[in-house]
Amino acid sequence: MAISGGTGTVPEHDVVVTNPPYSEDHVARALKFCATNLAAHGRPWLMLLPNYVYAKDYYRPALQEGAREGVEARATGAKASTVGYAAADAANTFYLAPRKRYYYWTPKVSPARLLLLIRPV
Repeated sequence: MAISGGTGTVPEHDVVVTNPPYSEDHVARALKFCATNLAAHGRPWLMLLPNYVYAKDYYRPALQEGAREGVEARATGAKASTVGYAAADAANTFYLAPRKRYYYWTPKVSPARLLLLIRPV
């Protein structure tokens, strides 16, 4: 979903794979972009998200609005795709989940070691 070189355009791509920041409205915007991109161009997407996201108020509307905008873009010929999707198709997502819960932690790194890891050589 990166915008290319400050031109306001999205670079050519075949699929979107992302783990968006969970703060502010990033997840809702990413969902809407991916739904629009799927409906307009037939480009699939994968997102690594916490399981609570599907229960958020923004989840379904972001997918539906994005799909509607993508269908409209395709209908007007804006970079039309040869792959046809209806608005409902973009909103019909599926989920992959592990059988066992994942536990995440931040590795303990001393501030001096962290500077060595991020300092350019």
